[in-house]
Amino acid sequence: MRDIIFIIIIVAFCGCNSASRKGSSATFPVIALLSRVDCTWFEDSMLNKRAGIEKPEDVYLNFVLTNPNDSPVYIPMHRDITDTLYKSHIEVYHKGHKLNTEKQHSHPIILKGKEQCTITVKIQDIGDTELCSDFSDIKKAFASLEFKYVKDESDSIYGKKRVGDMKFYIDDALEFTYREPETFGRFVMWR
Repeated sequence: MRDIIFIIIIVAFCGCNSASRKGSSATFPVIALLSRVDCTWFEDSMLNKRAGIEKPEDVYLNFVLTNPNDSPVYIPMHRDITDTLYKSHIEVYHKGHKLNTEKQHSHPIILKGKEQCTITVKIQDIGDTELCSDFSDIKKAFASLEFKYVKDESDSIYGKKRVGDMKFYIDDALEFTYREPETFGRFVMWR
């Protein structure tokens, strides 16, 4: 009887030990928190009218990426039509309809353990969808957006690690910024 109990203890110990090793090598998805939306129009509808801005135009989504892992995670991202190197990218959807987006700044992201960085994604056709029919709709519109990181394993040839995953959240205190009235009548360079 003693030998059977001893064998059960050894088997249980080995099972727990191998389970903890498996858990430690698991890579959790990078957290992508949408924290700020930069609008290319004025908050004041009268300024928009005077400036000839008839509908919402481009918006810039600012995500804070956080690596919850102790080890580095590789997150490559395609920038726009001029980027031929990377294929992985972020897609934005509204009720199943894919919006026209592009990532700003074409550089791969390697997040070290517990590291953070920010990225910007531009939505080019927000005013052409039912999502945002007028300037006041923008804040309500973001509750119905969905985000997806479409990873392409072929991007792993450019880095030593496998391409990671991403999980998206919208900050409860999502900040909206607008074009400043001081820029009325001037060309404004966006990010």
